[in-house]
Amino acid sequence: MSVLRDAVAVMSLFKQLKKIRKIDNTIPLVSLTFVGFILILIVLSVSYDLYLNDLEAIIVKSEVESHKMHLNSELMELARGRTRLTSQIIDTEDLFEKDELNIQLESYAGRFTYLREQLLGLDLNEKEENILNSHEKIVSVILPAQRSAVELAMSDDVKDIQQAKKVLYEVVLPGQGQMIESFAVMISLEQDRISELTKSAKLSAEKIKNNSNLFISVIIFAVVVLSFVVIGRIRKIQLNLMESYEDLEQKVEARTRELMLARDELQRYVDIVDKYVITSHTNTKGIITYTSEAFCRISKYPESELLGRPHNVVRHSDMPKSLYEDMWSTIKQGKPWRGEIKNRAKDGTAYWVDVNIEPEINEQSEIIGYAAIRQDITDKKRIEELSITDSLTQLYNRLKLDQVLSYEVDQANRYENDLSVILFDIDYFKSINDKFGHPVGDAVLVAIADITRKAVRNTDTAGRWGGEEFMIICPDTDLQGVSNLAEKIRHEIASFGFPVAGDRTSSFGVAAYKKDEGESGLLKRVDAALHSAKENGRNRVELSE
Repeated sequence: MSVLRDAVAVMSLFKQLKKIRKIDNTIPLVSLTFVGFILILIVLSVSYDLYLNDLEAIIVKSEVESHKMHLNSELMELARGRTRLTSQIIDTEDLFEKDELNIQLESYAGRFTYLREQLLGLDLNEKEENILNSHEKIVSVILPAQRSAVELAMSDDVKDIQQAKKVLYEVVLPGQGQMIESFAVMISLEQDRISELTKSAKLSAEKIKNNSNLFISVIIFAVVVLSFVVIGRIRKIQLNLMESYEDLEQKVEARTRELMLARDELQRYVDIVDKYVITSHTNTKGIITYTSEAFCRISKYPESELLGRPHNVVRHSDMPKSLYEDMWSTIKQGKPWRGEIKNRAKDGTAYWVDVNIEPEINEQSEIIGYAAIRQDITDKKRIEELSITDSLTQLYNRLKLDQVLSYEVDQANRYENDLSVILFDIDYFKSINDKFGHPVGDAVLVAIADITRKAVRNTDTAGRWGGEEFMIICPDTDLQGVSNLAEKIRHEIASFGFPVAGDRTSSFGVAAYKKDEGESGLLKRVDAALHSAKENGRNRVELSE
């Protein structure tokens, strides 16, 4: 319709010119010139309409991509906010405040679902759909974990609070790291798309601008007599084009600023993850291709000494080969693997991590590498070790002995394995403390602990039962075998020659487990055997039949 209006306006102008000028023999030439002018103007108007259509399509697509970016940014902030609220619920002791935070947490969840549905309703390419599908998997892990942490945190039980923190740090935070990475990819895709649209708009504007200049030149040379009309029309078109171009530039600049802000915010999150989350990436052969700052810090290796090297550079000799065989067998099948691993830092010190390893899959469903996220559990392992270790003798304490005995009794009942126990104490130990003092008595206990440690097998469990009493749990050992071990230790103690305290002896009770008698029955019989050894003259081994 705009083309017809332009043609009508030109014809009207031509009629007006005919009224104010005399038409002579040049009329056919002038008419031909006007026809040419009209055709040129029609072509120019059509080009301008096509450009406007293209420009409108570019703006619509740009707005869609910008909307995706806003949705991704808000989803990322909601995910971070839910994690923050979960942490606050765990940390606060005010039940009323817990309820308020929980209500806010649920509102965040509803908003997250609503925004994600909006994003799914937009025109998405294959990569974006794949990323959103991976979001669904991550969210399916994070949201139940957050709800679990909140339910535990609503309790007054300290253990529940600790479990809630464990869920937060072991599941929610690593999951958030994965979400941030996927958001980064989404925003990067949207930024690339907007850049393409910007280039397309500039090319289109440049093309129409060049065409306009060409048409202007043709009109100036072809229709000199009507130059003021042609120039005015072309100038008007130019101004419209420039206004449209400037408007597009402003929108693109605004979108670019928004993307840059989102990029900076995302980079801040990435830096936080790099600094505090122990992560690494390897290729399919276990060669390190990326390490976070936190990984370098805990392993005490600079990044330059880790990249390009096999991941077993931090492997500790205490870890069994079977663990790594199980790990590789699992991840090579494209399945995630999780476990607790003891590693060796560059300076030789040991540290423990709780590690999650996920295979990295390309578009062809091929494994191209592995990503690992770890949590430092060194302090936890040290506390566990201290909780089951006798501080004086460094043998296991009674708590650990009870745990091992319960386990071995269950194994003996189930599989009918042999199980035997030794219980012994130091003869007249009180007299050592009374005569020489407690430091000398402690030295005797430490020396006997060393003798015991050297005498037992790796499969045996030796510990301090209490006071001057020691216990040895011997799985897969019959009465004869355990009595031989007891006699060996008795002889070593009797012939040791303790500094200050002099020669000392010990009395031993030995018992083999009888099916279904339980822990209490076994302990009662071995204790009776020990008392029998004392009553029968001490420095001897008594067997409970």
